[in-house]
Amino acid sequence: MSDEESEYSDEEVEEVEEVKKPQPPKQAEKKPEEVSEAELAMDEKLRKKKAEEEEQWTEYVEQRKKQRQKEEEDLRKLKERQAARKQRRAEQEKKIEEFKQRQEEIRIRELEERRARDAEAKRKRLEEAERKRAAMQAAMDKSQTTKVERNFVVTKRSDGGPGAALGGSGFDRFTNVLSARSEMGKTKEQLAEDKRIAMSFRVKALDIDGLSVDDLKKKATQLWDMIVQLESDKYDLEERQKRQDYDLKELAERQRQINRNKALKKGLDPDALSGKFPPKILTASKYERQVDRRTFGDKKGLFEGGYDSMVEASLEKMWQERTKEFKEKEHSGLVKWDPEHPKNKETYEPGARTYDDNDEDDLDLMDQQKLQSNTEENLAASGSTDLDDKPKVKSEKELKKEAAKLAKLEKFKQKQEKLKQIENEKKNKEPKKEKESKKAVVTYTRNIPKGEKKDVVSDPMPSGYSPKYVEAVWYDWWDKQGFFRPEYNAPNGDISMPNPNGSFVMVIPPPNVTGFLHLGHALTNAIEDSMTRWHRMCGRTTLWNPGCDHAGISTQIVVEKKLWREKQLTRHDLGRERFVEEVWKWKNEKGDRIYEQMKLLGISADWSRATFTLDPKMCRAVTEAFVRLHERGLIYRTKRLVNWSCTLRSAISDIEVNKLELTGRTFLSVPNYSDKVEFGVLHLFAYPIMDPEPNGPKEIIVATTRIETMLGDTAIAVNPNDERYKSLNGKFAQHPFITDRKLPIILDDYVEMDFGTGAVKITPAHDPNDYEIGVRHNLPFVNIITDDGLISPGNGQFSGMKRFDVRKAIIVELTKLGLYKEWKDNPMVVPICDRSKDIIEPLVKYQWYVDCKDIAEKSAEVVRNGSLKVLPKMHEKTWFRWMDTIRDWCISRQNWWGHRIPIYFANINGVDSKLETEEEINRHWISGRDEAEARKKAAEQFNVSEDQIELTQDEDVLDTWFSSGLFPFAIFGWPDKTKDFEAFFPGNLLETGQDIIFFWVARMVMLSLLLCEKLPFDVVYLHSIIRDAHGRKMSKSLGNVIDPVHVINGITLKQLNETLYDSNLSKQEIETAIKGQKQDFPQGIPECGTDAMRFGLLAYTVQGRDINLDIKRIEGYRNFCNKLWNAAKFTLMTLGTNFKPNPSSKILTGHESKLDHWILSCAYEVTNLSNKAFEEYRFAELTEILYDYWLYKLCNMYLESIKPIIQAEADKPAEAEAARQTLYTALDIGLRLLHPLMPFITEELYQRLPRRSQDNDPPSIMVTQYPTIEQYKEFSRNEPLEAEVAFVDKILHQVRSVRSEHNLAKTPALIYLWFDTDSGLLEQMQPYLDTIKFLTYSPTIEILPSISQGGESVQPEGTVSITISETCQAFMQLKEEKSSVPTNHRPMNKVAGPKVNRSKFRTETVNNSKQTNSKSRNNCSSDGKSTNMSQTRTKNKMGGATTPSFNDDNGRANPTFESDVKTMESQPSAVKSTGSGYYAALMKQMRVKSVSQYGMPR
Repeated sequence: MSDEESEYSDEEVEEVEEVKKPQPPKQAEKKPEEVSEAELAMDEKLRKKKAEEEEQWTEYVEQRKKQRQKEEEDLRKLKERQAARKQRRAEQEKKIEEFKQRQEEIRIRELEERRARDAEAKRKRLEEAERKRAAMQAAMDKSQTTKVERNFVVTKRSDGGPGAALGGSGFDRFTNVLSARSEMGKTKEQLAEDKRIAMSFRVKALDIDGLSVDDLKKKATQLWDMIVQLESDKYDLEERQKRQDYDLKELAERQRQINRNKALKKGLDPDALSGKFPPKILTASKYERQVDRRTFGDKKGLFEGGYDSMVEASLEKMWQERTKEFKEKEHSGLVKWDPEHPKNKETYEPGARTYDDNDEDDLDLMDQQKLQSNTEENLAASGSTDLDDKPKVKSEKELKKEAAKLAKLEKFKQKQEKLKQIENEKKNKEPKKEKESKKAVVTYTRNIPKGEKKDVVSDPMPSGYSPKYVEAVWYDWWDKQGFFRPEYNAPNGDISMPNPNGSFVMVIPPPNVTGFLHLGHALTNAIEDSMTRWHRMCGRTTLWNPGCDHAGISTQIVVEKKLWREKQLTRHDLGRERFVEEVWKWKNEKGDRIYEQMKLLGISADWSRATFTLDPKMCRAVTEAFVRLHERGLIYRTKRLVNWSCTLRSAISDIEVNKLELTGRTFLSVPNYSDKVEFGVLHLFAYPIMDPEPNGPKEIIVATTRIETMLGDTAIAVNPNDERYKSLNGKFAQHPFITDRKLPIILDDYVEMDFGTGAVKITPAHDPNDYEIGVRHNLPFVNIITDDGLISPGNGQFSGMKRFDVRKAIIVELTKLGLYKEWKDNPMVVPICDRSKDIIEPLVKYQWYVDCKDIAEKSAEVVRNGSLKVLPKMHEKTWFRWMDTIRDWCISRQNWWGHRIPIYFANINGVDSKLETEEEINRHWISGRDEAEARKKAAEQFNVSEDQIELTQDEDVLDTWFSSGLFPFAIFGWPDKTKDFEAFFPGNLLETGQDIIFFWVARMVMLSLLLCEKLPFDVVYLHSIIRDAHGRKMSKSLGNVIDPVHVINGITLKQLNETLYDSNLSKQEIETAIKGQKQDFPQGIPECGTDAMRFGLLAYTVQGRDINLDIKRIEGYRNFCNKLWNAAKFTLMTLGTNFKPNPSSKILTGHESKLDHWILSCAYEVTNLSNKAFEEYRFAELTEILYDYWLYKLCNMYLESIKPIIQAEADKPAEAEAARQTLYTALDIGLRLLHPLMPFITEELYQRLPRRSQDNDPPSIMVTQYPTIEQYKEFSRNEPLEAEVAFVDKILHQVRSVRSEHNLAKTPALIYLWFDTDSGLLEQMQPYLDTIKFLTYSPTIEILPSISQGGESVQPEGTVSITISETCQAFMQLKEEKSSVPTNHRPMNKVAGPKVNRSKFRTETVNNSKQTNSKSRNNCSSDGKSTNMSQTRTKNKMGGATTPSFNDDNGRANPTFESDVKTMESQPSAVKSTGSGYYAALMKQMRVKSVSQYGMPR
C-alpha cells in the first residue's frame, strides 16, 4: 500500500512525530552552593527519561507501521472486490447482448417468413383478378354492336394517382369505370359497395358514340387493369398495417419476457401483477438499487437505441396514459383493479421501474400496495379463498394514507363546488366597462400659427415625456425658417460661393407616388437625415434633395382598379389620353401623401427643390438622354425574350419578378382563372419518329413542365454523348397536332442525360434556355401565346383558348393518341409578377435596349481604383458580379403612364418600300426631342422633303428605372448648366438599401458617366434589409409589415387588423396575417414617438447584417427619451432661474472637483468618438456611445454625485457654482451630440436651457455647431481620472447589490473599507469618500487599518464582506444592538467572523457575478417593484448591436432626480435655488424607482 493511499499523509505523520518528540527542558540556573554531583544526578535522570521516551516513540512507530500495512491490505481487498464485481457486470452485459442478438435473429426470420407468405397470397390474388378480367373480355368479344350505349362512372381524381387511365395527368384526372362491372367472384358486400360508389359519383358519361367495339374493348381493358391495381394497392396497405400491428404485439411480448427475466435476476417477484404497475420489490437494499440504476439506466429497458427503443418509448407513453386514466377513475371510486380481467392480463408493461430516487416515498411501491389492497378487497367481497380466506389487516400507516386520501378528495370536491359557485356569480354579474387608460396622453394644445416658433417659456415642462407634446410645432418652424435649405449655411446665402467648411449633397431614393411608408423608408430616412443634420451642424453647405417616382406600373394598376370599382370602366374604354388625365387627377389628389408621411419622420430635406419624375424638367432630361444615346447607337431595337405579364400586357424588369420555389406538385391561384392551376409536375410524352429504322425506336419521349408550349416546339435536343439516341441523329419527329411541322433531332451539350428521359423539347420563343439553343442552331421562333395569355391563331383546335386551359386539353388529346406516358413530381421555380401576381410568360418581343457592355466595364473600374467607394466593402463583390455579367438593358414598357419613348416610325408617302430585314426596319425609327426634329432628321436621312414624311410615335413608355437613373443630375436642370447643377453636381453620398444596388445605383453611375462624364457621387452606403423579430422577410400576407406611423403614434391590435382589409390580400391571406399580428403584437404597438424609432432603427444598423427588428426594443428607447426628459428637468431646477452660463471662451471656474473634471473628460471623449462614427458610417456604435454617456455617466453617476455638493452650497459656494457650470456644459454637449439622431426632444430641451450668449447663439439646435474636440481647449481627456471614477463606480455597484440582496434599500448601513497600503489606492479614493457615502446610504465611511500600518485587519462584527478587488475590501454593517436582520432576509454570508488572516482574507464574500439564493435575488425595492441588481451590457440577438442593459444595480435605487423633480413639484416651498434646506426637505421625501422605467426592456 502506497503512502498516498494510506489514511494519513506523510505530512500528517511528520506533524505527529514532531508533537511526540520530547522537547529539551529549560536548563535551571546554577546555584552557587551546588556542586558537580548534583549536576551528574540530574544528567542521569534526564538520560533515563530520554531512553523511556525513545522506547515509547519506537513502539508508536511500530504500531503506526502495522496500522498502515493493515490499511494497505484492506485497500487491496477492496480493489479485488471491485474488479470481481466489474467482471461479473461485464459478463452479465455480455449475456444480455447475446440474448438481444438471438431475439433479433428470431424476429428477422419470422418477418421474412411472413413476407414470403404475403407475397404468395398477393400472387394468387392477382391471378384471380386476371382470370376475372379475361372472363370479362371474352364476354365483350361476343358483342357485335357498333354503337354502345352505356353509363359510365366518372371518378374525379385531384391527386393524379394511378387511376388516371383516360384523363391525362397534371390536372383534374378522370377515371372512367364501367358501371356494369363483372359480378363474378363478388360477395354481396362487395356488390353493395360497388353500387354505392357508382351512385355517389355517377355523372354524364363521356361521349362514346361512334367508337368501334375494339376501341371500347381497349378502354374497358385499361380501366379494369386500373381497378385491379387500385384494389391491390389497398390490400397492400391493409397488410402493411397488419404487419405493423403484429410487430408491436410481438415486441410487447418480448418485452414482457425480458421484464420477467430482469425481475428474476434482480430478486423481484416474477409472478407479481403485471400490466399496470411495476412488480413489488422483495429483496433489494438501497445500495443494490443504486447499482441497478447504474447498470440498466433510469426508466430504460434493455434496448437503448434504434427501432426497439422507439417502439418501447411509444408503448411506455401509452402505458403511462392508461395508468393516469386508471388512477383518476380509481381515485373517484368509479373502478377498482381486477387482476383476473383479460384486458389487464394483456396490458403491456414497458421497462417498469423497480426503484425510486426516494426510499420513503416510492410512488411505484405505493401504487403496488394500492393495487394489492384493491385486489384483496375484490377477492374478499366475492368470497374467494385465493388469499387463504384471511383478509389482510391494514397497517396503521396504510390507514393513515387512506384517511388522508379521503380528506384530500373531500377537499377537492369542496374546491370544485366553490369554483362553480364563483363562475356562476361571474355569469350573473353585468359586464364591467372597460377601464380608461391610466395615463392621459399629454399633447400640445396651444394654438400657434403654422410655421411660428413653439412657446417654451410660457408653458411649464410636463411631468413626463410625451412624444405628441414634444414633436408638435417644431417641424413647421424649421421649414419656415429655411434651416433645411443649403442657402442657410452658404456664405452670404450664395450657393455658388465656396464654403470653407465644405459642402454636402445627397439625393433621396425617390419612393413610389402610390406607396405608403414602411420601416425600410424609415431606416433610410433616419440614416440620411442623421448624416444631413451632422453635416449642417458642422457648418457645411448642405442639401438633401427629396423627390418622388411616378411608378409607372404601380400607379397604372391603382388607377385602373379605381376606375373599375367606381365606374366599371377599363383604360381601353377611356383611351390613352383620357386615362392619363385620370392618373394625373389621382396624383394631384393623393400624390403628396407620401411627402406628409416623410415629414412625420422629421427629415430635414429641402422641400422647395422636391422633384417628381414626371415634372417638366425631368421629362426634358429623359428625352434628351434617350435622343443622345440613340444617336450614339447605344439604344437600339431588337426582338428578344422578355418577362411578360399577361395581366398587365407589358414587359417587366427582373426586380419585379418574384421566384416561388416549389418542391413538387402544387396548385396555385392565377388571375382570370376560376380553378387553381397545377405546377411542379414533369410531363412525359412521345413524338413519333419519321421514317424509323426497322430495329430502331419508333418514338422519342421528352419531358417538360409546361406541356402547353409543345405547340411552339421546333426541335428536339439530345446530348451528343447519349448512346440511347445516337441512331436518331439527323432524323425528324412528327408534331402530332401540326402536321406540316417536322422537328429535327439535334445534338447540344446543354441537355442533361440524367434529367427526365434525356431528350428535351425545344421551344425557342417561350423559354430562356431554349432561346439560346434556338439561336445556336438557327431554329425558327414560333410564338404561340398572345399578349393577353391566349393561344394564337394557327394552332388548330387550341387557338383562342387560355394558356393553362390548353394544358388539360393537350393531355387529353395526347392520351387519345397513346402518346402521353406519365407525370412525375418535379421541384421547380415559378416566376410570378410582383404587381399582378400573374405567372410570368417568357415571350419574344420587339423592345428597346441600352448597350451596357462598355459602360459596365468603366463602372466596375471606378470601384476598383477607389474613385467610387461602396460601403460596406463586402458589397463590392456584388457590384463586380453584376457588371462583369451584365446584359443589355430592356428599357421599354407597354404601359400608358410614364415617359413615352421619344422615337417615331417614319413612313415615306409616295414611295413603295418593302421592309424585310430588322436592319431596314430600324432605319425608319427616328428619335427626336419633338416631332418637328424627328421629321427633319427623317427627311435628311431618306433625302426627301418633310412633307413626304409621316410619323407615328412608339406607343411604349420608358422603364421607371431609366428616369430614376437620371435623378442625381436631372433634378438640378440638366442638360442646362444651371446654378444648382454647377453647385450641387456631383454629390457626395448615396444611401439606400442593398437590394437595389444594380437596379438603381449601378444605372445612375452608368448614365452619369455616359451623359455627364462624371460620377454622380463619391460614396455609396448600403444599409441592411429589415426583417421581423423571427428573421422573416416583411410581407403583408404574414402580417409582419410595420407602418412607421403606427410606431410613432401607436395602434391597437384591433386597428392593426382593420388595416388588412384595405389591402389587396385574399381572405385566406388576411386570416394568416391576423394570426401573425396577434402573435407579434398581442397588445398592439405602443406609442414610441419619432425620436425613439429613429434611434432604435439606427441602433440596429450593424454593417453587413440583416435587421431582425423587435418592436419592443424601440419601445425601450422611448423610455430612454423619458430619461433624457427627466435629466433636463432636474438640471433646470438645479440651475435655478438666475443661472447664467459662462461664455464658451472660459467654461471652467477653477473650483471644479475631480468628478467635474471627470464628466468633462467623458464629454471630450464621446465628442471625439461621435465624430469618428459619423465619418465612418458606424451608426450602431454611435447610438451605443451616446446611450452610455447619457445614461451611465451623466445620469447615473454625475447627476447623483453633485447633490451633496449643491446641498452644502452655503459652506462651499464656489464648488457648487462650478458644479452647476459643469452640469450645464455636460448637458449642452450631450444634447448637441444627440440632435442628428433625435431631433425633436433635443430641440425641445435645448430651447429651455439658458444661452451662453443671447445675441450670438443660433436660434435652433439644428444650426448650432456640432461639438468637436478643437472647441474645448480648457479641458481634454484624463484617462487616469476616468480609471479612478470607474473604480468608485465598481464599489458603488458591489455595495448596492449587497444592499439589495439583504433588503436594505432604504436602511442606512455603515460601510467599512480596507485598502492595501502598498497599492496607493487609499490616496486615490480619498477625494471620493463623501460621494461613496452619499450614494451608498451610509451614515459614514470608516477606513480599516491596514497590515502595513501595524494593526490587524479584521472583519467588524455584524458585517458582511464584499470583495471589490485584490487591493480593496468592503464590509457592510448588518447587525445593530436593537435590531436584527429579518429571518426572511438572512444574509448569505457569515457575519462577525474571526480575525482575518494576515496574508489573505478568508471570509465569505459576496460575488456579484455568481448566482445567489433566489429568495435574496428576487427582493423588491421599497415601492414593491422587482429589481435586478446586475449592471451589464447585453448583446442584442436581433440586430447584433451591443446595447446597454437598463438594470437597477443598486437594489434601492440611488437618489434619482425623478424623485427630486416630483418633490419639487409637489412642495415648491421646500425648493430653494441655493442652500441646504432644499436638499434637506428633498431627502426626507425621496421615492425609489426602478431604473427599468426609463431604460431598455429586460
